[in-house]
Amino acid sequence: RNGTVTRRQTSDAHSLCIPYLPHRRRRGDRIRRVTTTATAGGKFVFANSSAYDTLDPHAVFDVGRVASRISLYDGLMRWFDNPPHLEPWLAEKVDISEDGLTYAFTLRDAKFHDGSPVEASDVVYSIDRILEMKKGACSLFEATVAPGSTKAPDAKTVVFTLSKPSAIFLAPVPEIHVVNAEVVKANEADGDLGTAWLSKNDAGSGSFQLKRYDPAIGWQATRLEDHFFGWDMVENPLDEIEFRTVVEINSRVLGVMNGDFHGTDGYLPQDQVKRLRTSEHVVVMEEESVRIFYSIIHNGRAPMNPYTRSLLSAIPQIGQRRITDTFWLEGEPPDPGNLPSGCRFRTRCPLAQPQCAAGIPPLNEHLPGHADACLFSDRAVSGP
Repeated sequence: RNGTVTRRQTSDAHSLCIPYLPHRRRRGDRIRRVTTTATAGGKFVFANSSAYDTLDPHAVFDVGRVASRISLYDGLMRWFDNPPHLEPWLAEKVDISEDGLTYAFTLRDAKFHDGSPVEASDVVYSIDRILEMKKGACSLFEATVAPGSTKAPDAKTVVFTLSKPSAIFLAPVPEIHVVNAEVVKANEADGDLGTAWLSKNDAGSGSFQLKRYDPAIGWQATRLEDHFFGWDMVENPLDEIEFRTVVEINSRVLGVMNGDFHGTDGYLPQDQVKRLRTSEHVVVMEEESVRIFYSIIHNGRAPMNPYTRSLLSAIPQIGQRRITDTFWLEGEPPDPGNLPSGCRFRTRCPLAQPQCAAGIPPLNEHLPGHADACLFSDRAVSGP
C-alpha cells in the first residue's frame, strides 16, 4: 500500500501542492504536513530518509531520489493519478507503426532552464547517454533500443526504432529524463559524459529549477514560472521546494509533528506511523501500489546458518521443490528492548542448545567468503 501522511493546521487548513506531481506513485507511505506556509507561494520542506548523493537523472533509478528527477527534468510522457494512466508530456503525440517497431514522438514547445529550446536532438542524446552509462534506467531499454538507433529527423520529431516489438515500451518512456545536450557536452571531462558536473548541477526543463545543492544536506529549487505545462491546474503553487536528508527516524517524525518539515516518506516502523496518527495535525494518506522484492541467493552451495535456512524455507513452493528442506520457526521474535543472552536467534532456533545462551557465537569462516556466527551451522547444512 502506497500512502502519504500530511500535517495540517487545525484551522484555516489548505490543500498541499506536491510540487513534483503528477508522477507515477511508487513511493511507500509518505508523511506530509500541510500548513499555510507550505502553500500560497510558500516553501515546501521534505525530510528524505535517503541521501541525494547525485542529481544526475541518468545515474540512478530509485524511489528515494525520484523527486529531483521529476522536479528538475521532464520526459516525453508522464504517469498521472492512481490508478495510473500514461499521457504525453514533453511530447504532444506519439505515432506507432503497424509492426510495433517505430515510435515517432512530436515535441511540444518547451525550454530548458537556461532558456534554450528542448529539441529532438536532446532526446536522442539523453537515451544514448543512458545506454552508454549503463546505469539508472538503462535496463529498461537496453533489450529493445540499440545505441545510435534513435534519430531526430527534425527539431520537433524524435523516432525510436526498436530492435524487436515491445508491448510495454511506452511504460518506461517517462524515465528518459531529457537533458540539455549542449550544456552537458560543454561540461564533459575526460570523456565522462558530464557525469561529474551533472551530479551537482541542473540541465533540465522541469517545473522547478535548482537553487542550491549539497550532497550532505540535500537540495533546493525554485518554481519555473514559464514551464510549458503551466500552473493553472494548481491553486496557490509553491515558489520553492527543499528535499533535506534526515536519516534519523525520530528526527523525521518529530520534525513533521512539530512543523519543521511538511512531509517525509513512509519508510518508518509501524509504531512510528501509529505515533503520527495520534497527532491531530498529521494525516496518513494511503494508496495502492505495486512493489517488487527480490533476494539474491548463491545456489552453488547450501546455506549453513539456521536463520538463513528458515528464511529460505518460508519461500512458497510453486510447482517445484523448495530451495531448502522445511525448516520452520516457532515463537515470536525477541523484544529489541530485552534481547536474550547469547545468540539472539536461539529462542526460535530448532537447533538451539544450552551453550547457545552462554555467549554470542564467534564469526567463523567455513568457506572462502562464507562465514556465520553459529555453533551448530554444520547441522543446518542442506544439500542442493
